[in-house]
Amino acid sequence: MTAFHVGQRVRIKWSVTWPFLAGKEGLITGVSDPRDWTPGFRCDWLVTPDGFDSPRLPNSAAPSGFSNFGPLSEQLEPLTNSNELVSWESMRDLWAPEHLRVAA
Repeated sequence: MTAFHVGQRVRIKWSVTWPFLAGKEGLITGVSDPRDWTPGFRCDWLVTPDGFDSPRLPNSAAPSGFSNFGPLSEQLEPLTNSNELVSWESMRDLWAPEHLRVAA
């Protein structure tokens, strides 16, 4: 199981309410609050798709005309960013010979 976190970039695999979002990228902007769920639906995250200002998207079925895009974890896949995972500072001592390593 993939662990997601707020601030992570993701790819949206599918959406029933917003099928045009399939394959699009976005940013996890929050954790879904069960008090905000539509009856009969469960969601894990609040995601702001690229090109939108917030997770509130147009939804003709919602009374206000908008609702939050709150996908389940299985609807998302992480976008990996090698710079996010590894920095030169964290890798410096892996390649340096023992006598050249900087004492921390």
